[in-house]
Amino acid sequence: MEELLDGWDISETDALLQSIAINEDKKAEAVRAGISHKKAGLQQQYDEAREQYELTQKQLKHAYSEWNQRILEYDTCVQEGKGHMDIMEAVKRTIEDAAEHLEGMKTKAAEASDHFQSMKGDLMSFEQENKPEEVLPGVKIPLKVLADVLFKDIGGNRKKDGRWPMIIDPSKRATMFVRYRDTNYLNACSSKDMSKDIIRKSLLGSLRYGKPMVVDMMDVDMYEAVIDCFDLVQKGLYDDIITGKILKDENYMSLVTKDDGDEYQYSNFQDDKVKEFIFVTITYQRRPTDQLMDKFYCIHVKADTAD
Repeated sequence: MEELLDGWDISETDALLQSIAINEDKKAEAVRAGISHKKAGLQQQYDEAREQYELTQKQLKHAYSEWNQRILEYDTCVQEGKGHMDIMEAVKRTIEDAAEHLEGMKTKAAEASDHFQSMKGDLMSFEQENKPEEVLPGVKIPLKVLADVLFKDIGGNRKKDGRWPMIIDPSKRATMFVRYRDTNYLNACSSKDMSKDIIRKSLLGSLRYGKPMVVDMMDVDMYEAVIDCFDLVQKGLYDDIITGKILKDENYMSLVTKDDGDEYQYSNFQDDKVKEFIFVTITYQRRPTDQLMDKFYCIHVKADTAD
């Protein structure tokens, strides 16, 4: 992996990012077209089944009405003393015919109802399975250009956005990637890494030497816990980092203690190194919380391995 990353031509990054965006759009359009075509076919079948269902329900209602009418006619004849007349045989036959027709309509209506319910279920299932994929904020890239996008900010998109980056990588390769780089890496799930002194020294070291500071939340929602740990170092520290306040007016010097030695004295912090500081968050969650995505510039690492 290290050879692949180190051997990547930086000049190709912009072209690759544009190509990714175009290809993603083309693939998305092709998928949408296929889904639309299939849905149109299902919708037509559903509409036809509904029409047939509604028609047979009307016909069934009419058949019941005709059957009841024939029975009423027969009962009326009996009440009027016409039960002994030859006409009664004809009336009985009409009742039998109406009853036979009614039974046939019951069968037809039941079949139409079953078909309609089946098509309704098929359409609902199709729509559920093919709901438009949620478009998450940020940029989607292969791992091999992560250094260009994350650290070098080729194209300047991260700077234009103004927020610190968050790497969203369910494949977990980003963790290995940042450890190949000169970063101050903290595992948010490690009590040692998230201790007050480790956080403080990691932050000061990143500012002093212009290193990225990385907080890896893995596949756990550690956002609030991370804030609490940083704020134990200094109240409001996490928010000061997120807003960039820690970089202004040498506010970071408030973190330096007398035990830190000459290395972290004021004169040893250089503006050009401080400006290289990057605060990076990593999550393995495919769909982080809205709160996280609102706070950071999202960099989605493509899950396929054919980067």
